[in-house]
Amino acid sequence: MVPRVVVDANIFISYLLVANDSSGTIVQTFESISSGRYRLVRSDRLIAEIRKSVEHKPTLRARISDEDLEVLISLIEEVSIPSYRDPDAEVLHLLRDRKDNYLLEMAYDTDADYIVSGDRDLLDIRDQLERPRILTAREFLELFEQMPT
Repeated sequence: MVPRVVVDANIFISYLLVANDSSGTIVQTFESISSGRYRLVRSDRLIAEIRKSVEHKPTLRARISDEDLEVLISLIEEVSIPSYRDPDAEVLHLLRDRKDNYLLEMAYDTDADYIVSGDRDLLDIRDQLERPRILTAREFLELFEQMPT
């Protein structure tokens, strides 16, 4: 079975900021998405967070074009599987920053194997969870390089 991966919005935004650095961890992690060796999971909330962050934070707005943002979102939608939240499903409250609980919910709803994030809240609870494994981009890239083809 192909592993399923939830990637935090901060990884996608970092990709937009460093897309020209092909040797960087973020770019290599992002490019591994198209390999077919794992399935990216997305939700409407993830797409909305990416869009909102870029459009409403002046430092990002100045460095990321509308075109690059739309290309990224189109690519995410093309190569990923959707996550749908059952309205009756239990709401998770595991993170200090409650607005990021949706990433865990996406992982649980789709039986994802991994969450890739640079968010300290997620990384701080990773020892409390057996599954999904929560990894930094570098850790995921190292794991990805070890996965059989």
